[in-house]
Amino acid sequence: MLIRRSSCGPRKSRAEERQLRIGVLHLGALLGWDARAVARFAAAVAGCPWARCERKDLLRVLFAYGALAHRVRAAQARLPGASGAWRSRA
Repeated sequence: MLIRRSSCGPRKSRAEERQLRIGVLHLGALLGWDARAVARFAAAVAGCPWARCERKDLLRVLFAYGALAHRVRAAQARLPGASGAWRSRA
């Protein structure tokens, strides 16, 4: 007797990974990065090559983008003229 495994899980997983990859590439493009730069960033964050990144790795990269955005916003808030955060001492 031949036992067939459902292909729903892996197919759904691949579709989700594809969407996550598209999101990672899109966010990288918003930073002005090309696909190669995004792949290097993802590999550095995930600890594995871009081509081998799985769902958990891609989520880690998305969270890293979030942390990067948070730090940039915090740095911008300290710039002169940014909502009174930095006042002249004149």
